[in-house]
Amino acid sequence: MPVFTSSTILETPLYGQNHIEARDHANGRGLRATHAHVLGPQELSALESRASSFDQLFNTNNPPTDLEREELRRLLHDVKRALSILKAMAIQEPYYIMLLKAIRSKCTSALSALRRLPTEVISEIFSHNIPHHPRGSDPPPRPTFDTAHAPWTLLMVSRRWRTIVWNYQRIWSFISIDVLHNAILTSEILKLRFCLQRSGGHDFSIYFQDGYPQTLLGRIKIFRILMAHSRRWRYVTLFTHFENLEKAVRVRENLPRLRYLRLCGYGAPQNRIIDAFEVAPELREVCLDTADPLTRVPQLESCDIQLLIQRPGTKPPPLVLHHSKLRRLHTAALYQSVPNDHATVLSLPALEELCVNNITPRSTSDLNRILILIDRSSCSLRSLTIASTIIMDPVPMRILLHRCPGLERLKIVHGLVNWEKMIDLLTITDSKSCVVPKLKKITFIFGCSSATNPYPNFDPSSLIRMVESRWYKAAMGRQVARLESLTLRELPQRIPEHLMERIQYLKVRGLKVAIDEVRTVLGEREDLD
Repeated sequence: MPVFTSSTILETPLYGQNHIEARDHANGRGLRATHAHVLGPQELSALESRASSFDQLFNTNNPPTDLEREELRRLLHDVKRALSILKAMAIQEPYYIMLLKAIRSKCTSALSALRRLPTEVISEIFSHNIPHHPRGSDPPPRPTFDTAHAPWTLLMVSRRWRTIVWNYQRIWSFISIDVLHNAILTSEILKLRFCLQRSGGHDFSIYFQDGYPQTLLGRIKIFRILMAHSRRWRYVTLFTHFENLEKAVRVRENLPRLRYLRLCGYGAPQNRIIDAFEVAPELREVCLDTADPLTRVPQLESCDIQLLIQRPGTKPPPLVLHHSKLRRLHTAALYQSVPNDHATVLSLPALEELCVNNITPRSTSDLNRILILIDRSSCSLRSLTIASTIIMDPVPMRILLHRCPGLERLKIVHGLVNWEKMIDLLTITDSKSCVVPKLKKITFIFGCSSATNPYPNFDPSSLIRMVESRWYKAAMGRQVARLESLTLRELPQRIPEHLMERIQYLKVRGLKVAIDEVRTVLGEREDLD
């Protein structure tokens, strides 16, 4: 292979015998040639031949050996020098330039530091392909059996990546199975067994969605395979036929790692679905349609539940049920279908987040129930959501907010609400005491005017004054937290432009704002809370 000197003359059949003097652009010294060396088709073919010896590297993502890396560096150096010479010529041959650029690109890729990343770094990158276990209304994750996504696609990148993925237990430990919309084939069962094998002893995150009625044997077989590994369950969501949950009794007292549980059983009364899961020492979060986990799982820290009911035939709860660890409670109602009222007997001293989401608007007594719960618990509530509740009289709401001086997030959704009184209650003035001085996030979802909700109208200017009072009073050094987030949904009327300019002024200075400008909701929108 000829050595490219500081000056080189290109002579090919295209250029004839004309010698062209070129500067050396590779080292930037700009010396003119006194001796010439001919760079022709044979020399370029030699570069192409040298490059072809690395086809195995160029066509994969495997890292080069030390010897290959040294050879690639020399080849890349020669290719760059040749390109520099060709670029300096008055006449250029496109074929040669394209050939050299292609070789340069392949060499650069093969020498990339990405191919030499430590296994620990690659594993950490791979971990970002693992879906998060869905909570609440989160969309379901992609099915594990879909080979068009990770981890299956990562197996096809390179030999080294394949080795890392095979031995990376965590990436095989997330299992999402949707047999409601997909048939279970033998290949899917084999993929499930492969995931169980490759995950080793790592904790499992399982999302299982079955159909109703349950008729296919493959669905039952899948569930039985999962139950055989219950000692490794950590985060579990089960939407399945009630018979499956009855079969789950075999996992009872075999759930040493279970921390999060979401259950929904089709086709039968729901009040027994927690039977198989109540003996779980690490269980901290549950999400159920119905049941009474608070009396059966004392270590709970978070509870999402539709109705707080008792099991038929059980003894009524004690006069006061003290639950010392529950920090988060989301429930559809604080009433029961049995005489005992949990809202009046629960004591939750650690409670920080409370959401009462009634299905339909109910009486003001719901506010009284919340107040009783907070007073009895002596808790420091930080987040409060009230949905579909009558809030026409501001007095109960004022008393409730005064009981929550540490409240940081307030969300009011629909219901029969006197919005003018609610906004006035939250407005800070010099003539009245400030309620919820630490409030940072406000969300109002008004709802459209209807026969059942005739009071969604409000004065936009009073709303803007409330927002500004909580922004500027904080800036003046008052013992008030600055408002950080304002979300207004399903507005009954448009906010005038001159008022929106005042909101925009605060937005530029850091206030997070999400406001609907139309009466009806059109699709999904960003939610700041």
